[in-house]
Amino acid sequence: MARILSSKRTIVLDGASGTHIKTQYPDLGSEEVSVRDPELVYNIHKDYLDVGARIILTNTFGVNLKHYSKPKAKTLIRSSVRIAKRVVKKRGLTAGDIGPSGELPEPLGDKKLESLISDFKFIARTLATAGVDILYLESFTSLIEARAAVIAARDLKRPVFVTLTFDDSLRTPFGDLPESCLLVLEGLGAQAVGVNCTTPEITIAVLKKMRSVSSIPLIAKPNAGIPAGDHFTYNTRKMASFIPELTRVADLVGGCCGTTPDFIRMVSRKRRMRKRDIRRKPLILAVPQRTVRLDHTTVVGERINPTGRRRLTQALKKKDYDYIVREAKEQEDFGAEAIDVNLFVPLLNEKNSMVNVVRRLVSRITVPIFIDTRDYDAAIAGLTIFPGICAINSVPVIKKELRRWLPLAQRFGAYVVVSLCSKTLPKTAGDRMRLYRQAKQIARGLRFPTDHLIYDPLVFPIATAPDQIGETLETVSLLKRAGELSILGISNISYGLPDRSTINGALTANAIRAGATFIIANPFDEKVKDAVIGSRILFEGKIVKRKIIARPDTL
Repeated sequence: MARILSSKRTIVLDGASGTHIKTQYPDLGSEEVSVRDPELVYNIHKDYLDVGARIILTNTFGVNLKHYSKPKAKTLIRSSVRIAKRVVKKRGLTAGDIGPSGELPEPLGDKKLESLISDFKFIARTLATAGVDILYLESFTSLIEARAAVIAARDLKRPVFVTLTFDDSLRTPFGDLPESCLLVLEGLGAQAVGVNCTTPEITIAVLKKMRSVSSIPLIAKPNAGIPAGDHFTYNTRKMASFIPELTRVADLVGGCCGTTPDFIRMVSRKRRMRKRDIRRKPLILAVPQRTVRLDHTTVVGERINPTGRRRLTQALKKKDYDYIVREAKEQEDFGAEAIDVNLFVPLLNEKNSMVNVVRRLVSRITVPIFIDTRDYDAAIAGLTIFPGICAINSVPVIKKELRRWLPLAQRFGAYVVVSLCSKTLPKTAGDRMRLYRQAKQIARGLRFPTDHLIYDPLVFPIATAPDQIGETLETVSLLKRAGELSILGISNISYGLPDRSTINGALTANAIRAGATFIIANPFDEKVKDAVIGSRILFEGKIVKRKIIARPDTL
């Protein structure tokens, strides 16, 4: 397997199987033909292998627990895998094909996320037990469902490949961006991501967008044009004209609906050396419909925090989750580019609050979140439900804590805010930088991507620690020079003082000048807003609209 997957040339996948099976059995599910007529399936696989395909997908795309009982699904899967393995032997690899569930997950539909993951896990485990080399998830129309499938499949000791379908808007049918799909699925551990079941033109355009943010192999499996009655609009010659561009933008190339062994033969003949992109991957937070590049000071809305907010505390106690979601949405409307979500109330079940709030946020906001909690189970719940690249806020520089939290974040591709404090609070910028170096060393030992660490130099109230803000801002400058990410909680500076808005605005301007990556602030505060707009013009060269807080262009 390693020899094929590490090939320096384009890896050739198979082409359509269901299209050809349907010509023989139009009234039967294609997967059932593995039991009814195994030789037909065998011959289709063999035709692709003989012309150069090195990865053969099992005839299991339509096997799901909506249409089949578990015993029936097992029978179909085992039969299909047995056929594929008999064909492939040592000439290639078998990929266990997993298609969509046939049900829409929340919030797109009624299927609970936990139930969806459980269903996918049954299918994936059955395929792995039957002996496939790869788990291949394809034809997903939403990032939410594709993400659930990857979570289900990733711990089964098989490489996980996943492809989605896109329309001429260059988004999935549910509006997900190519870059977001790539970033989120890569963050979850997918070893290859790509596009299938759309035209070659759309496939190429989408893969170009994915490649701009990708550090993993990309997959192209286009249709032979579009359906036209009982055939597809592109013949083999037309499909062949796309091969040079397909092999430029993708590392693995095959065909989907309507493609034939003749097309796969041409792909095999025109394989090229795979390009290795050695550029530094851009740092990005993502949700399905939007990405936020970390190349400017990003405003994180602070208002979902019960500390000192009686109305929010009461909403959590009364399970008035819609109030909390409205608070989040209003912050986004006022320009927050991410939302901090802190739901801790003494004696309340924080995990339950996190589940209920984050589920609702998924359908109401289009910005990433910072999961602000010290409750490990609540963090897992939030990370599992939220379909984006977000952040955990925050972890102190204590080895035991970092060893617990960093692996969790890594499983979801999340960033981690590291508070530059340990068992004692730092006094100087030097103290803070020593803690920064210590945290980075621990992260390296855990093989955590250190570019996903966000350092918090800590803002203390100026009323009680007037000498500390200079040390904090100096630390931000030092971190900026070191190429690191940083974050400051703006409102802490004015705690206990009158005219807090003026003080908060002043710190905002100084934080942006020092190079802070994030500020956690109140987006409704006019003086903070003015400071952001003015400072971004002066220090970041950004001309922005007055009515919002410097919202960056989306990808």
